[in-house]
Amino acid sequence: GELPQVVEKSASQSSKTCTKCKIAPAIACTRKDVVCGSCIYEQAFGGFYRAVCSSKCNTPWNKILLALSGGPSSTLALHNVHRCVVTNKKRMCFQVQVVHIDEGSYLGFSEDERTRLNAKIADLVSPYMLPLEVVPIESLFVDGSEDADLSSAASKLQLLLDECNSLDAKEDAVRLLREEVLQRTAIRLGCNWIIQGDNATRLSTQIIMDVCRGRGFSLPLRIAAFCRLPADGVGVMKPLRDCLADEVALALRSQRLEPVTIPSLATLTPLKGSISRLSEGFVAGLQDRKRTTVHTLLRSVEKLSCGSSVEAVEVSPPFVPNPHPKPKLQMRPVRDPCPAGAEGASVSSPPTAPAAAVCPLCHCPWHGIQSVEAASSPRTCPSCSALLRPLSQDCRDALTTVRPSRARGGAVLRS
Repeated sequence: GELPQVVEKSASQSSKTCTKCKIAPAIACTRKDVVCGSCIYEQAFGGFYRAVCSSKCNTPWNKILLALSGGPSSTLALHNVHRCVVTNKKRMCFQVQVVHIDEGSYLGFSEDERTRLNAKIADLVSPYMLPLEVVPIESLFVDGSEDADLSSAASKLQLLLDECNSLDAKEDAVRLLREEVLQRTAIRLGCNWIIQGDNATRLSTQIIMDVCRGRGFSLPLRIAAFCRLPADGVGVMKPLRDCLADEVALALRSQRLEPVTIPSLATLTPLKGSISRLSEGFVAGLQDRKRTTVHTLLRSVEKLSCGSSVEAVEVSPPFVPNPHPKPKLQMRPVRDPCPAGAEGASVSSPPTAPAAAVCPLCHCPWHGIQSVEAASSPRTCPSCSALLRPLSQDCRDALTTVRPSRARGGAVLRS
């Protein structure tokens, strides 16, 4: 949505110059420096470029899906990706596919309003000469036939959201469906990486929201800068993870970029209307009093682990775990009571650990059941159980069906 408030310089600082370039006049105070607009953007682009380079995706056979919502962070991510591929001195050679999710079906938009918003997104992408695909969020409920009707799929989506008894539950359900749309679109288009424009302020707000909603179990999986599920091979990266919301706004202003404002479920709701609105106000108040609050929250979550089968470790490209890890615990074979060669003797083998179950909603591995094959229907992790508890059985089946459990092992995370 709207651009966040930026920290403008006061009248007493009008004669100061930028502390970085020493040439241009300073326009704002960020962290500890008084900088100009160009230096703010170069700082944001430098972090973005280093994050993309560290993912080792700069190869011609790699294809990146850029999730464009039209907000400030995704607009800046679009501009930075175009610079990495086209105008930068050290140009990258990966392919880029821009995808926008049309969420007007559950927001009550008419066909004319949805067409107008999609046209604005097309006008935003057209100067960069990148391919754009608009995917309706209700396409998850289509049976897959060519003559499928989106109106019936939209009614199924609306029925699912009507079962949610609070705004927080609706936002959780929409977020899960949005992630599944991106994963399916990336697999269909042959993309192996997804770039999301989540900034540091948004991620710190997400930390508070997930903890208050009882979804802290899968929190490291959502906040990680790099995450790849080994089954489908589609990774998710957040290159703007170190940029604050006000820095993103200043970078957009320096480049004269105008984001597209699209309403959401929490638009025009009061401060106490949902946990998300309260979390935004809480983080904004702490950030105003101490500028290191956001990054302190992110560093604290980096120390957490999502179950025993997910490890936040440095791995070699393309983020494939070490095939010969050093065992932490040596398992001794069980001694056979029958001597070798005697009647009834058997060959002993070391016991194997049970396979980790994978939550069908957030794809977070956990040990709630012995194995996925041992249960008729995979159970959800403790984080998603709070979301499904107030729903009817039909809506539970619909929500778990659209998000198939692709992974049988842990995800690979990097902070």
